[in-house]
Amino acid sequence: MSLATVNIETMDGRPHVVEVRQGPVGPQGPPTGSLPRGQISIQGNSTPTNIITAGAFVAAGINGTLDTLTDIDFTALADGEFGLKYNGAETKTFWIFGSYDCSDGNNQTLAIRMAKNGTAIPETECRAFTSSGGAEAKLVSTWMLELATGDEVSLLVANISSTNDVIIRRGRLVINCIP
Repeated sequence: MSLATVNIETMDGRPHVVEVRQGPVGPQGPPTGSLPRGQISIQGNSTPTNIITAGAFVAAGINGTLDTLTDIDFTALADGEFGLKYNGAETKTFWIFGSYDCSDGNNQTLAIRMAKNGTAIPETECRAFTSSGGAEAKLVSTWMLELATGDEVSLLVANISSTNDVIIRRGRLVINCIP
């Protein structure tokens, strides 16, 4: 892959090429000195999340796909945890955005919470209601957290109304370092 870099100066009101350089183009990885960040997503999921107790927050039972083109110092969690693990060397503060689009039986109240190292954060809870016809609940949460090396952030889900299983159709989790 190559790219011509062109420097143009204006002479007599008209542009003139003064320098042309060849160089690489395409995904080259993050720029040196970039802040830690990571994001995962899942689309078109049909695997149900098992709900045993109404109102209890549980792991998603699905894994997200890491966006490797934008990732710096994060890895995707596995084993049915929809989340990211911070691998950076320094403790930093991060802005976190998470969302699920979920379906369930009719007239159900569904909820999400963020979790740090498996512990739910009640302040991040968001609830939405599924109406008739298999409508999806749009659940969104955002929060700031301090993360140290090895800390994990994940999204949990609950059916507040019943023990009906939840299907997370789409999900996304984005973590950005705050400079």
